[in-house]
Amino acid sequence: MSRRRPGWAATFVALLGTTGLALVAAGLTTTPLPPRPGAADAPTGSRPAPSVPPLPRADPVDVQIPAIGVRARIVPVGADAKGELEVPPLDRPTLAGWYRHGVSPG
Repeated sequence: MSRRRPGWAATFVALLGTTGLALVAAGLTTTPLPPRPGAADAPTGSRPAPSVPPLPRADPVDVQIPAIGVRARIVPVGADAKGELEVPPLDRPTLAGWYRHGVSPG
Protein backbone atom coordinates (compact mmCIF):
# COMPACT_ATOMS: atom_id res chain seq x y z
CA MET A 1 0.00 0.00 0.00
CA SER A 2 1.42 3.37 -0.89
CA ARG A 3 1.11 6.39 1.32
CA ARG A 4 -0.02 9.64 -0.25
CA ARG A 5 1.70 12.83 0.72
CA PRO A 6 -0.46 15.78 1.68
CA GLY A 7 -1.07 17.98 -1.32
CA TRP A 8 -0.63 21.70 -1.69
CA ALA A 9 -4.12 22.35 -0.31
CA ALA A 10 -3.33 20.67 3.02
CA THR A 11 -0.04 22.57 3.22
CA PHE A 12 -1.84 25.84 2.47
CA VAL A 13 -4.46 25.20 5.17
CA ALA A 14 -1.76 24.33 7.73
CA LEU A 15 0.21 27.49 6.84
CA LEU A 16 -2.93 29.61 7.03
CA GLY A 17 -3.81 28.18 10.46
CA THR A 18 -0.30 28.77 11.79
CA THR A 19 -0.33 32.36 10.52
CA GLY A 20 -3.72 32.97 12.13
CA LEU A 21 -2.55 31.64 15.48
CA ALA A 22 0.58 33.80 15.30
CA LEU A 23 -1.50 36.91 14.56
CA VAL A 24 -3.87 36.19 17.46
CA ALA A 25 -0.94 35.65 19.83
CA ALA A 26 0.71 38.87 18.67
CA GLY A 27 -2.53 40.78 19.15
CA LEU A 28 -2.93 39.46 22.69
CA THR A 29 0.62 40.30 23.76
CA THR A 30 1.09 43.78 22.32
CA THR A 31 -0.08 46.83 24.20
CA PRO A 32 -1.35 49.72 22.11
CA LEU A 33 0.12 53.12 22.84
CA PRO A 34 -2.23 55.44 24.72
CA PRO A 35 -3.48 58.47 22.80
CA ARG A 36 -1.62 61.72 23.32
CA PRO A 37 -3.55 64.11 25.59
CA GLY A 38 -5.53 66.57 23.52
CA ALA A 39 -4.55 65.00 20.20
CA ALA A 40 -8.09 63.85 19.39
CA ASP A 41 -9.75 66.96 20.84
CA ALA A 42 -8.02 69.59 18.72
CA PRO A 43 -9.40 70.10 15.22
CA THR A 44 -6.89 70.10 12.38
CA GLY A 45 -5.19 73.46 11.87
CA SER A 46 -6.17 74.89 15.26
CA ARG A 47 -3.87 76.17 17.94
CA PRO A 48 -2.93 73.76 20.74
CA ALA A 49 -4.81 74.14 23.99
CA PRO A 50 -3.01 76.09 26.71
CA SER A 51 -1.08 73.90 29.09
CA VAL A 52 -2.49 73.40 32.55
CA PRO A 53 -0.07 73.51 35.47
CA PRO A 54 0.19 70.25 37.41
CA LEU A 55 -1.56 69.94 40.73
CA PRO A 56 0.60 70.15 43.85
CA ARG A 57 1.76 66.93 45.48
CA ALA A 58 -1.03 65.27 47.45
CA ASP A 59 -0.25 63.23 50.52
CA PRO A 60 -2.56 60.29 51.26
CA VAL A 61 -4.41 60.47 54.56
CA ASP A 62 -6.10 57.09 54.97
CA VAL A 63 -6.87 53.79 53.26
CA GLN A 64 -10.27 52.09 53.38
CA ILE A 65 -11.34 48.64 52.19
CA PRO A 66 -14.96 48.30 53.36
CA ALA A 67 -15.37 44.73 52.04
CA ILE A 68 -12.94 43.44 54.66
CA GLY A 69 -13.42 46.14 57.30
CA VAL A 70 -10.09 47.93 56.85
CA ARG A 71 -9.65 51.58 57.72
CA ALA A 72 -6.19 52.85 58.55
CA ARG A 73 -4.64 56.27 58.88
CA ILE A 74 -1.54 56.70 56.72
CA VAL A 75 1.77 57.94 58.10
CA PRO A 76 4.79 58.86 55.97
CA VAL A 77 7.73 56.46 56.09
CA GLY A 78 11.19 56.56 54.54
CA ALA A 79 14.37 54.52 54.75
CA ASP A 80 16.62 54.04 57.76
CA ALA A 81 20.41 54.52 57.86
CA LYS A 82 20.93 51.05 56.31
CA GLY A 83 18.60 51.88 53.42
CA GLU A 84 15.85 49.55 54.66
CA LEU A 85 12.24 50.65 54.39
CA GLU A 86 10.75 51.91 57.63
CA VAL A 87 7.39 50.59 58.81
CA PRO A 88 4.75 52.18 61.04
CA PRO A 89 4.89 51.14 64.71
CA LEU A 90 3.88 47.48 64.93
CA ASP A 91 1.94 48.08 68.14
CA ARG A 92 -0.46 50.38 66.25
CA PRO A 93 -2.26 48.14 63.70
CA THR A 94 -4.56 50.96 62.54
CA LEU A 95 -1.63 52.78 60.87
CA ALA A 96 -0.41 52.17 57.34
CA GLY A 97 2.80 53.50 55.83
CA TRP A 98 3.32 55.47 52.62
CA TYR A 99 6.85 55.88 51.27
CA ARG A 100 7.23 59.65 51.42
CA HIS A 101 9.87 59.79 48.66
CA GLY A 102 7.66 57.92 46.19
CA VAL A 103 4.95 59.12 43.83
CA SER A 104 1.78 60.86 44.89
CA PRO A 105 -1.45 58.86 44.79
CA GLY A 106 -3.81 59.44 41.90
